[in-house]
Amino acid sequence: MTPSLLKTEYFTAGDIHPHDDELRLGANLELCLMEKTASKISVDESYNRLVIERVLAEDAGLFGRVCIYRGHLAREKHAVDAPDDPDELVLPIIVKASRTEPEISSEQLVVEARFYVTHLAAAVSQGLVPACYGVFSTKQTEDDEEGLTCLVLEDCGDDLTSEWDTLKNTRGLEFKPSKHQLMKTVFDLHNLGVIHGSIDPHHITRRDQRRTPCIIDFSCAEAGMQCSCQSKTIEALHEIVVKPWREAFGCDELWELCQSLEVWAPRMFMCFGVTFYVEWCDNLERVALQKPTFMDWDEALRKAYMTVNKFLKKWYSGSADDLRIQATIDSGELDTLCARYKEKMDSNPPSTE
Repeated sequence: MTPSLLKTEYFTAGDIHPHDDELRLGANLELCLMEKTASKISVDESYNRLVIERVLAEDAGLFGRVCIYRGHLAREKHAVDAPDDPDELVLPIIVKASRTEPEISSEQLVVEARFYVTHLAAAVSQGLVPACYGVFSTKQTEDDEEGLTCLVLEDCGDDLTSEWDTLKNTRGLEFKPSKHQLMKTVFDLHNLGVIHGSIDPHHITRRDQRRTPCIIDFSCAEAGMQCSCQSKTIEALHEIVVKPWREAFGCDELWELCQSLEVWAPRMFMCFGVTFYVEWCDNLERVALQKPTFMDWDEALRKAYMTVNKFLKKWYSGSADDLRIQATIDSGELDTLCARYKEKMDSNPPSTE
């Protein structure tokens, strides 16, 4: 049963002193559960206190009136049914809180909670998203004219902001499972008819020791959607090596995630500020034609080789083009090619028309 949290004391990190673990924001502040805001997967009512441990984000949400906290629901240690294990006395949570003025900020939290209830029950049971324990509002008093609205969610760990660049920029088979795991989480959500609407490092967490991805923040989500993911298998998506065209891939949200994670090898590379298709690796003299006017022809061809060598090593390591160009550089043949190219282009420069 979802905790009613009536006569619950609300604590805030802003009031914590060096030697105090918990201090009240307001004495015996009453929090009441709003109807139809708690998912079926919930906790029992013996958790009767909400404790805020620290601030995660301020000035978030619509109009910057939502604050996000990490905390826990707590049981009384001396309750009759209290467990022996101290860890079972607390339940880690995330709290999104807003004053009820302006009303649109608090309503935003209610809408998100009811989205969990209406559309995310299956996703919660599959571990794709956190459980929603409900929206709780304060009973307004003369001393608290605005009141407080709190969306209480399961704590599914830290977001991926700090590790995103490492994950994105690292190549190798050992990192593929991590990227594919993130892809599968979004893929499974889409197969339930839900489009998140704002997939980024802030909205993906790792929820346990197995580092299972979890998607959070459904304030922009849509349900009842028919995504092209539903006609594919995750195995088929994992087999894609070269970046597909967005229109051909069909799913914008998953395409953007894969693009952000650099899952696919790009179809193009850049040299001299110009973009070339990867097929141009077969004839780098054509690439060298785009050199700036001040650069000599031999220098231009050498730069083209070095640029493409670096590109292929990152994205197409071990390919025929990669091996051929690396061999040309290692054998010293590149010096001969550059000298011949300079002689040819100096004697017969390309038309400037």
